[in-house]
Order: sequence, then structure tokens, then C-alpha cells
Amino acid sequence: NSLVSVDAMQEFRIQTSSFAPEFGRTPGGQISIATRSGTNTFHGTLFEYSRNDVLDARDWFVNINGLAKPRERLNDFGGVLGGPFIRDKTFFFFSYEGQRLRQPSSLQTTVPDSQSRAQAPAAIRTYLTAFPVANGPALATGLAQFNASFSNPSSLDAYSIRVDHSLRSRLNLFGRYNYSPSSSDQRGPFFSSGRVLSATSSLSSAVHTGTVGFTQIISPEISNEV
Repeated sequence: NSLVSVDAMQEFRIQTSSFAPEFGRTPGGQISIATRSGTNTFHGTLFEYSRNDVLDARDWFVNINGLAKPRERLNDFGGVLGGPFIRDKTFFFFSYEGQRLRQPSSLQTTVPDSQSRAQAPAAIRTYLTAFPVANGPALATGLAQFNASFSNPSSLDAYSIRVDHSLRSRLNLFGRYNYSPSSSDQRGPFFSSGRVLSATSSLSSAVHTGTVGFTQIISPEISNEV
């Protein structure tokens, strides 16, 4: 999604071996993506894909521990619009895709048991009450099991604009810019001391890509593309 929205993709090609020298010396697959361009008429589409936990079963770990069903939400939406700036000469194609996700999860950790809370000095008891009350079996050394269900949110937006210009009948130029900011939050990330439910790890990034292409038809048998 951060490179090209599905509705803005015209075609793609995968080459796994023995590809032309223009693709360099890197081993593995070569993936080429061609994006759509505008035409002499205006065209546009809108779409929305959704998923909801109302239609899904509870996770096994959530079910076995008797926890509340965590929220699951997936909304993938957007649209495209293309048309002419100057008929038969200059065209544009704009696309947008957004994704909002709440991914359900469950986690098992440890908290002070009821006996530790009751026997702790008054000064320490204040800190112990900050921990949630155990809802699992007691463990050794004054600890007990705590199970929780929750959802981790994330989002993604992808904006893209492409402009095609015909310099001459056999000479075409295009430019495309794509901007994709994204963010995610994860509850209970891994630390050296284990996983702590009260901690969250946030990640955000933004991808900028720019492409310029030049195509020249030299003769019916020869073309040049940069």
C-alpha cells in the first residue's frame, strides 16, 4: 500500500531468473509495477472494505480465560480520479487509500497476589494497588497470573498523483509522487524483564517515492525508455 494503491495499479510483472541486464545484478525476483494514467474523459471510483468482530469467533486464548472479546476492526477505503488537464496532451491520475485497523490480541503476565497486597507495608501498598487484580491462579514468590484482552490500533494513508504529458506523437513524459504516512501502537512490547501491559510501543513512519519516466518511439521496431 505504501508504494501503490491497488486501484491505481495498471499491471505488474514478476521475473524470477534470467532477466535482462537493465535490472542489475541483484539475485532473486524482480517486480515491476505500472500505474494507471489519466485519459481524455474523467473517470473515478470509490471503495470500502470492512471487517468486524461481530462476525468472527472469539480467540481460543480469550475464550479459555473467560476474557471479554477484544475489538477487531478493519476498514480499507479510498478512491481514484483521472482525467485531462489538456485534451490529447496532458493528463492526471490521483489515488488515495486509507486503512484503519484494530487488531485483537491477548496477553498473560504476572501481578502481585492478594496476600502480597494485604501484607505489604502501607507505603508499598499504594504502588501494589496500581497493578490490576489477578484473575488467574497464584504463582510462587507472591505473584499471581493476570490475563487480558485488548486491541492494537494502526493506520495507513497513501496519496498518489501522476501526470502524463505528450511532447510529440512519439515522445511521452510522466511524473509520479507518492506519500504514505503510517502509525501503529502495540501494548505489552517485549522488554528485558518481560512484557508489561501498562507499556505501549508506538511506531510512525512516512514513505515518499518519486518516479519520472520518458518514452520515445524511434521506429516501429525500436523504442527508448528511461
